[in-house]
Amino acid sequence: MSNHKPTGFFDKNTILAIVLSFTVFFLWQTYVSKKYPKKPTITTEATSVAGPSGSQTSAPPTQPAPGIAANNIQKPAKEYKEQTLAYDSDFVQFELSSSGMGFKSLVLKRYTDRKNNPITYDQSELLSLGATTVNDTTAFEMTKIGDNVFTGRLQMEGLQAIKTITVDPAKYTLKAKIDIISSEKKVVRVRTVLQGKVNEVKSSMFLPSYEHQEIFVVDTEKHHRQQLAPGKPYKETYQNGVIGSFSSQYFALALLNQSDLLPLVETHSEGNVGGVSFYWETPQPADQQSFSYEMYFGPKEITSLKAANEGYTKLIDYGFFAFIGKPLHWLLLYIYGLVYNWGIAIVILTILLRTALMPLNFYSFKSMKKMQVIQPKLAAIKEKFKTDPARINQETLALMRAEKANPLSGCIPALMQIPIFFAFYAMIASSFELYKQPFFLWIQDLTLKDPFFILPIAGSLVFFIQQKMTPPSPGMDPTQQKMMLFMPLFITVFMLSTPSGLSLYFFVNALCGFAQQMYFLRSRTT
Repeated sequence: MSNHKPTGFFDKNTILAIVLSFTVFFLWQTYVSKKYPKKPTITTEATSVAGPSGSQTSAPPTQPAPGIAANNIQKPAKEYKEQTLAYDSDFVQFELSSSGMGFKSLVLKRYTDRKNNPITYDQSELLSLGATTVNDTTAFEMTKIGDNVFTGRLQMEGLQAIKTITVDPAKYTLKAKIDIISSEKKVVRVRTVLQGKVNEVKSSMFLPSYEHQEIFVVDTEKHHRQQLAPGKPYKETYQNGVIGSFSSQYFALALLNQSDLLPLVETHSEGNVGGVSFYWETPQPADQQSFSYEMYFGPKEITSLKAANEGYTKLIDYGFFAFIGKPLHWLLLYIYGLVYNWGIAIVILTILLRTALMPLNFYSFKSMKKMQVIQPKLAAIKEKFKTDPARINQETLALMRAEKANPLSGCIPALMQIPIFFAFYAMIASSFELYKQPFFLWIQDLTLKDPFFILPIAGSLVFFIQQKMTPPSPGMDPTQQKMMLFMPLFITVFMLSTPSGLSLYFFVNALCGFAQQMYFLRSRTT
């Protein structure tokens, strides 16, 4: 009979464990609030993905990229009279500015923000989207030469630049070609820029915002992704750029290089303005040189991105476990094509995942039961060889091999669930297809948190009941057993601010786990 005195629930070790757990949780929330600090919006005023933004602020001067002479790029002098050309279609409406021949304003007519206002980019005092400067000058004279074709001529001493853009509104793309004709033998510098406002959003430790704005660059070596936050300076330069984008979580502004010459790409964020610039420079003096690029200005929807260019699909952030997230996204799209409801598609996908892992869970449960059966034998070994730890280990391993019991098997399903959970989170959070899509009743947007926190609380409650049903692992310290009871509380707090699509996955996954647990406990095969 053990002489160990029972202690109160809040003994010294338990209190210490609780304090450490809350410390870890606090550090996690601090990390999350820094990694995902802001709500997505790219506009400088008017409406955005998150709704109307605040007052207009002027962009700070952009610093030149390393290796390129100081540009001091700005809008033309006051004596230059800006020219604008309007364009309207079923898909987009924009105003083209002669200052760089980029979008002074752009409206995506088929998409709305969370307040049901059209997605609008208004550059105001900033350089227009896709604005081009040639040797520090942006003053083009524009002409519309076709339904979707515009041309502009920039003239300066000894140099002429002709920019031609062709718009494909259904694909949300613009193809641009810049022809440089020089009467003098000199180096020519060409820059095209995307920039906009980085807005703030209300956030707290317990309810952080998981939506964000980011800069994304693909060069010939790898991908580079940077989350943006107002007041957090950021600047990087990449050689041999292929794609550069300045985007929110669900809408992208991106440039794809189509020139033989690979440009230098500069990314920056200063104050509340961020952006990405492509720099081309003639490698040697020449009489004539051409540069080409494509611009994408649509949703980060997999089908739209593929229709524009396969390379744009890299804009979707599947997170660290992308090798899991991508197949999950494909499977979710496939299931939706059968049921035509994104919430039901998430439920079915969750059940399929849980079913696929069921053999592993079954093996784990059987192994745990065996560990309980051999517990008296393990205790006898410890008593018999209590003065010889090496012999205890040897006999214990021999017994487990003979009984085919694995003390670590209980951890395997949990370890498998962790990457799936985070892959599912990244996939849900990055899936434009779920943007503003309802499920039923109070869930009217699967990319926003559950407004009444019903799903995360219900999921944690089911998880708690499942834990109470599960016999404790043999040899588990009593303090550890008590700490396990706090896990649903920690999970609930973590899940409160996550997208309701993820909360739905968590709830259905918990229900499946509960059902499996009931089956295992009643199964005679265990």
